[in-house]
Amino acid sequence: MAYSNLRALSPFRVELHQLISSPLASSGNTSGHEVLLEDRRAETVPDATIERLSLIIEQASNNLPPGDNEDPEIALNKLYSIEHTLTTNNFVCSIPWFLVPSLAQGLELKPLQNQQLIFAGENRYRRAHIEKNINQDFSHVDCDLSSLVYLSISETIGLPICFVEVPGHNFIRWNFTNGKYINWDTNFGYNRFTDDEYARMYGAQKEQIDNGTYLSNMTKANVLGYFGLCRGGTLDSQGKIDEAISEYYFGLENYPQSPVPGNVLAWKFVSSRRAQQIITPNQALELSRKACSIFRSADNLDTLACVLAEHGEFEEAIAIETEAYQLDPRTEFKAMIDAFKLGQTWLDING
Repeated sequence: MAYSNLRALSPFRVELHQLISSPLASSGNTSGHEVLLEDRRAETVPDATIERLSLIIEQASNNLPPGDNEDPEIALNKLYSIEHTLTTNNFVCSIPWFLVPSLAQGLELKPLQNQQLIFAGENRYRRAHIEKNINQDFSHVDCDLSSLVYLSISETIGLPICFVEVPGHNFIRWNFTNGKYINWDTNFGYNRFTDDEYARMYGAQKEQIDNGTYLSNMTKANVLGYFGLCRGGTLDSQGKIDEAISEYYFGLENYPQSPVPGNVLAWKFVSSRRAQQIITPNQALELSRKACSIFRSADNLDTLACVLAEHGEFEEAIAIETEAYQLDPRTEFKAMIDAFKLGQTWLDING
């Protein structure tokens, strides 16, 4: 089924248009607001949550020091000012203890979910505030959510900030017109790592950097596509396969340089009878091969091998799964090699 038809299955766009046209939504039209409104497809997002984001953006704007955005020292002062606004609004990084599924859940104020967060390296410069206000409620956020809040603030104020991704992590970047920039890690709240350090720590390969997959400046469409993938995962966990696939295709359309949407869609084809009624075998194979061409990881190779098995190409499936196993010797990869030798697919052995 074509992407456009998938999107037409639900009233999502009509609902989003109505929400953006409402008095509440007109108080902010940032990427963060759009994500919150779209996330109503997958979870309850109270009006108060959207209002809180708007108030935080307003506070950050009012607190921002004046000065030329092309001056690196002033740029750093503005970034520290935003971080101070978030810290005083009781934002705390949830890493390394847990991930937060959505922006709405991140904006929700809750008692500190783990006392060890006080001592996490990521919260080193927030520690004094957390300890002083330990009996208050906090907003628990991880890298993509805090980066989205920074981005939303910058969109309102007009700062040259963009969203950046490496495998398994996100941060923001302040860009200067001369081509230089400041990387700002929102988990830590300061300019902690260089591009080379990010690449080394998170495994971004030179080819992936050169082709714009990682460590590149993401557009607003890319960001919305990224969070569409997150929303698809939420819907998937609720058993809403059609809606999840719709969001995965939204991610594919808006964030095509990422290997994630193609791999996720191909895996849905492998692992879901319902998905096989929506995604054709040839589409799944094309998506999976493209994902592997972007990032030849063990997980992506495992997906490709399983898609090939669905095509009856068991010899190639064994070769690809063996490559995945050599990269990451997991027992489930070895089990699939054995299954392919018997002419079995993933669904044959997992139902």
